[in-house]
Amino acid sequence: MDTRYRRDTIKRDVCTHQTNKEDRDRFCDSLKIDINHLEPEQQEQLKSMLFEMRDVFSSGPLDLGNTDLVRHKIRLCDKQPRTSWTHK
Repeated sequence: MDTRYRRDTIKRDVCTHQTNKEDRDRFCDSLKIDINHLEPEQQEQLKSMLFEMRDVFSSGPLDLGNTDLVRHKIRLCDKQPRTSWTHK
């Protein structure tokens, strides 16, 4: 095996890992979760897990989406609609 190829591959993997760590940290910062109470090792584990599962998090109100594949009906006790005011 050509050793030049192996060195190039290792260099590329290190660069990719660094980029992934930067992406991971940027993503976790965007979630605005306070993890300072955790030990540094726990923080790293949590960041890695969150970044690994980043596709289940919404990045804003416009990426939640909708579907027309499921329909449901809300049955009311009577036909009179009710209004509820928000509590302050």
